[in-house]
Amino acid sequence: MIDIHELISRITAMREQEDRTERCQNYFAYRSISSDVDMSCRKAMLDWCFQVADTLKFSHETVGSTMSYFDRYLSSRRGRSQEALDSRNVFQLAVITCFYTAVKTCEPVELGVDLLAKMCRGFYAEAEILAMERDILFALDWRVSGPTPMDFVRHLIELLPSCESSCALSENAEKLMDQITSDVQFSSFKPSSVGASCLVSSIAQTNCFDLDDLESFRDRLVDFVDFAEVMEVQKKLDMSICLPKMSSNKTKEVPTMSRRRSVSVSSTSSPVCVSIIRNSAAA
Repeated sequence: MIDIHELISRITAMREQEDRTERCQNYFAYRSISSDVDMSCRKAMLDWCFQVADTLKFSHETVGSTMSYFDRYLSSRRGRSQEALDSRNVFQLAVITCFYTAVKTCEPVELGVDLLAKMCRGFYAEAEILAMERDILFALDWRVSGPTPMDFVRHLIELLPSCESSCALSENAEKLMDQITSDVQFSSFKPSSVGASCLVSSIAQTNCFDLDDLESFRDRLVDFVDFAEVMEVQKKLDMSICLPKMSSNKTKEVPTMSRRRSVSVSSTSSPVCVSIIRNSAAA
């Protein structure tokens, strides 16, 4: 259990950090008339990221960070972001590169750019990925270490009364985050609002808290997050997502790693880059 003063200090620092990060916009409105990029491209690349993450045993939170970088990049109107909106080739390269950066930021392992190029079946050269990474980092002002929605979930859950379902609450919030990540409309909200909304939705599916406890938690949330925005996210969440059932299983304990290690993948288990899907569709 975190000391309450330390908890408040951490949440305050995280809120200040997210407020210094530019908000996302509906970047699809910036596409040129001849652009062949659409929402299906984002969905296809997100599926690819999840497939790679599952193959390499990465956290789905890394995929969330990937799409955060990507959505912010296309919203920035900087660097090659306009090219990415007008070309599926550049669009795909940008997502792949954001994934590469997210792994370096979020995972205790190393995903080499040489391996990433092989996983893309040689569709992009290593130099192209590294050049795109520089473009993205400059466009984002190197802000790639900000708090995620799940960071807020892990801290806000400490405000709840002790409950045997705490692990299940966090696990269910993660499942909601996977679904939210697939919908670009949620990228315009603060991570704290998205995280708080996922936690509230998870709590609503349990009966381990009485009404007084819930009201107390809601009152405390007002002091830590933009509660009006949380309610806005909640409304969109209820409209667009079918909430999963609460899991009764405890989350699996993941062993920590004392140092970074290299990742290796056999050619048979390497996910196929979405460019293959695109090419076959065009054939």
